[in-house]
Amino acid sequence: MKNFGPFSKMNIIFFSLIWLGYGFYGLFKNFEHKWAVFLFGAAFSAVLFLAVCYSEWLMKNYRKIERMRAEKMNKI
Repeated sequence: MKNFGPFSKMNIIFFSLIWLGYGFYGLFKNFEHKWAVFLFGAAFSAVLFLAVCYSEWLMKNYRKIERMRAEKMNKI
């Protein structure tokens, strides 16, 4: 997470804590769908983390990707 901006880190931490915290709360309070809530929170956190990783990679390599797109479009 060293390459993430402060806003990205804050979003990942904040939403992950909310969903995982609610999942743990459901496990301890023995909610009816406790595992579904916990696994949804874990999956949500993982998807959020991967989306931020991908978006930051995309922004760092924007010029290279745009150049590749232009080359392919010129061949058509």
